[in-house]
Amino acid sequence: MTMNIGKPKHGPFIVVDLSSGLKLLSAGFSGEAVIEAFKVCAPVSSEPQAAWKKEAVLESLRAFIKVNNIRAKDVLFVPPLRSLIIKRIRLSAVPDAELEDVARWHLKDDLPFDVSLAVVAYQVAARLTLEDGSKSIDLVCAVAPIEQVKDYVMLFRQAGFNCALVLPAPLGYAGLIENYLPQINKGVVAALHLEDELCYLGIYKNSRLDFYREIPASVNKIKQALSAILVTEKTGKVQLTPEDINDILFNYGIPQEGALPYKDKISSAQIMAMVRPVLEGLAQEIKRSLLYCDANFQGGRVDILFLGAKAAQIPNLDKFLSKELSLDAQAFGLKDKIKASAAVDPVLAPQACSLLGLGLRLPDLNLMPPQLRVEKSARVQKASLRWLIIAVFILSLFLSFLAAARISACKKRLLAARIYLETLSEVKQTKEKITALSDFFAKASEENAILVPLLKKISTVAPRELFLNELNLDFGAGSGFAGGFVKNKGVDAESILTKFVTDVDSSGYVADAVIDSVLKASLDGEEISNFRINLKLR
Repeated sequence: MTMNIGKPKHGPFIVVDLSSGLKLLSAGFSGEAVIEAFKVCAPVSSEPQAAWKKEAVLESLRAFIKVNNIRAKDVLFVPPLRSLIIKRIRLSAVPDAELEDVARWHLKDDLPFDVSLAVVAYQVAARLTLEDGSKSIDLVCAVAPIEQVKDYVMLFRQAGFNCALVLPAPLGYAGLIENYLPQINKGVVAALHLEDELCYLGIYKNSRLDFYREIPASVNKIKQALSAILVTEKTGKVQLTPEDINDILFNYGIPQEGALPYKDKISSAQIMAMVRPVLEGLAQEIKRSLLYCDANFQGGRVDILFLGAKAAQIPNLDKFLSKELSLDAQAFGLKDKIKASAAVDPVLAPQACSLLGLGLRLPDLNLMPPQLRVEKSARVQKASLRWLIIAVFILSLFLSFLAAARISACKKRLLAARIYLETLSEVKQTKEKITALSDFFAKASEENAILVPLLKKISTVAPRELFLNELNLDFGAGSGFAGGFVKNKGVDAESILTKFVTDVDSSGYVADAVIDSVLKASLDGEEISNFRINLKLR
């Protein structure tokens, strides 16, 4: 399912990230984005970091909100990458309405689960005309098990949160590039995301994800390499402690030529000998990914590789990769551009940035199941539904009376003209003009006759709790829509909307009325449900 709804203004939001382990972020907007709180959660009991249970996720989220006094209700959910497929595919040109079905069939052999039980989101990366004249479409697809996503969405909603979007983790860098790196957001750039148990490479073109690949590397693999036992002439066997390994990785860094020994325990050459195989393997996988994307999808040359998450915290890793890849590798340094509250640990800030990017735009790759999808409206409320209906009704009556008066006056003048013109030789031509004018006035009267009863019917069936602030009717096209909100206090918004749609549908003027979207929001401190209804006129 595609979702092209532009770049709206945002309110505060929470990101629940299960891509690898559990990370929680709260962000607000005061003219610009601010990271209010961020936490990397330790696994509960003895369960592995990637095996969080839904109940434990909810418990951690509630504790995070309570400790940091967070009031945001919109949740952006990032599903585990181990159960997610993100892939760029090329299809023969088909109508846009058939793209999802064709993509499902194309991806079915790559999925570890039944494609019929999956939610598929895609965005068009390119439309191409090949050398033989045939046309093709490149899609970037994201696929996840629908039940897993649905379980989390319903869990958040039952806990009182609005799960607005379900997003793949790599989209965070697209939001950061678009909002904080305007000088390059029209080019081709890559981002390397490295965590304890996870590493992936994303290639971004025009601030959109163009290519994605998971890489068999991680911080833990580098730490494991540094834990090897060394034999030296002076001290014999040497094995670094976990504290030393962490200090080397995030403070000492990747040794450069002429670097000093580490605490007189181990030389820079020995450190480099231990980590070189892992780092060269990482560089080789990045190079293969860049070449594959360019060769198969004409991705174009990547000149900048941004290092995100823990990759941005390893000193000299950017220099090593720049040399190995022959391109500019640099930490995704947004320290001066993104504000963070004093409660956010500066050491964790690079990991928080990619999650912040998820909330800076509403992307196409939204994995929200279609039956649960809601579209967030940023339109300022102008008037209640009932007052708008009354105003439109009064205005329509006034226009109807005015038109009737004008028609009556014109008919009188035409009658007098007819009596006078019957005595003239051009009476036949005059009668034809009178007939044409009469038809015009009759048509005008007929359109008002349809509009007024329809508005009157809507006003009659609208319950007291339902308010309308937008009504668009196109009788020529036979379609329209209505938008507004329902005050949730003491009522069931879905039941009210369902009854209202049923009454409108049976009015005799509407062939079909369908609820397009429903979204919980707040108006003057009172909880409401914004809605939009599509109308098909008879």
